[in-house]
Amino acid sequence: MQRKSINSIPKLDSNKLYEVLKYKLLNLEYIPGEMISENEIVKDYEVSRSIIRPAFTRLIIDKLLEVYPQRGSFVTLLDIEEIKNLAYIRTLIEYDVLNNVLENCDETLLDNLKKGLNAQKQLISNDSININDFFEIDTGFHELYYGFDGKLDLWHMIGEAQISYTRFRILSLLVLKNYEDLYTEHYNIYTALKNKDKDELKESIYNHINIRLDSFSKDGIFKEYFKL
Repeated sequence: MQRKSINSIPKLDSNKLYEVLKYKLLNLEYIPGEMISENEIVKDYEVSRSIIRPAFTRLIIDKLLEVYPQRGSFVTLLDIEEIKNLAYIRTLIEYDVLNNVLENCDETLLDNLKKGLNAQKQLISNDSININDFFEIDTGFHELYYGFDGKLDLWHMIGEAQISYTRFRILSLLVLKNYEDLYTEHYNIYTALKNKDKDELKESIYNHINIRLDSFSKDGIFKEYFKL
């Protein structure tokens, strides 16, 4: 989870800086609880404070940064109870979407889902796995059936609304490195759709979204990343 060094970067406006920092926060290049000072950003990105402050304000709205008077700006800690609630909401939405897809699923969708599975399997077979590549394929798998159901905008809304859950997913990948498990969970969803098995589909999507929620606790690994 070491942050990449910055050597030469193009000049950024406030919007671009926001996108860069948001990406790094989501991918835990800035870890939960870490202090981020304006001086550090000025030095690293060669931007003025007038560029930084609007970007910080947007990150605070996103609940990625918190400001403590007289102390500074800090990366927001993860809240496991909030993450569980977000997972619950996503489970309900996902199951509803997949039920619609199950009724109308065609060979084209199944072929595209299979291609996604093959890409994921190929990535896992590499000696070194790029987490961002894996996460992109993982996300693309879900995006396919939301798109098939005409709910691609809903998928993007979920992503924007569930920033805490996304950070948790990245942390799970970084710490647990459970790539094979995630592949198997996707394969089970694919199989349930192919077989039009509603019971298998319900179990598969629940496990995929919720099974790792108990891997981290207030007293467990990386407890310093979570709110007390």
